[in-house]
Amino acid sequence: MHPQYFLFLSILKTIKMTNCVYTDFCNNILSEQQIRDLNDYWKHIYEDGELKITEFWSYNWMKKKVVPGGGLYFVPEKEDYKDVIESFAKADGRWTIYYNKKANTQGDALWEYQIIYRGTSENLGKIVFDSQKREIAETVFSELRNRYDRNLKKFYGDPKIFSPAYYGAPTFTFFYDEVTGKPTKAWCEYGSEADNEYSINQFFKNENIMSVFSWSEHPYYHSFYPILT
Repeated sequence: MHPQYFLFLSILKTIKMTNCVYTDFCNNILSEQQIRDLNDYWKHIYEDGELKITEFWSYNWMKKKVVPGGGLYFVPEKEDYKDVIESFAKADGRWTIYYNKKANTQGDALWEYQIIYRGTSENLGKIVFDSQKREIAETVFSELRNRYDRNLKKFYGDPKIFSPAYYGAPTFTFFYDEVTGKPTKAWCEYGSEADNEYSINQFFKNENIMSVFSWSEHPYYHSFYPILT
């Protein structure tokens, strides 16, 4: 879910105070003067060097101007996420609230999240970002089934070998059985295999893929669990 929002963060690790950074959809940093000529852009608000809020600004034809219309909010430990979620009950647009961050020693981070659209909760889930702030795992909570399902993990690989089909795209996205956690299928964005979905057995039998991707060398993808190692 939203990997393009996070790719630029490694460039901005030196920011040590509350600050605003503007970017376009290709994560190019923009000046305040440049955004005056744009109809849409991202506004990223940092606090003590950590990203706290990302706002999406776009042109509103009714208001005849560029206005904020949703975004992301990363709840720091010092704040109560329930209070934050309540505060977004009347916010315009669609907001994703990330909370309960857990990190490992490799720089990966697991967040729980809730998506709110005009006061209504749309989705609950958990997501993992790697040290480069790319989404590498996600599970979405089904209120109907009262459990987490739609489990997936993403592999990016060396861009010199796996040229992405589009900016920020994962090379492979693996989907997992919601009960056993075993891989069931894979979506490919690699070379001639781009925009193709395979059963996991078809994936293993694809010589073009197996010539560059060693399954045995990537145990993180052998099961959905654990999502944060």
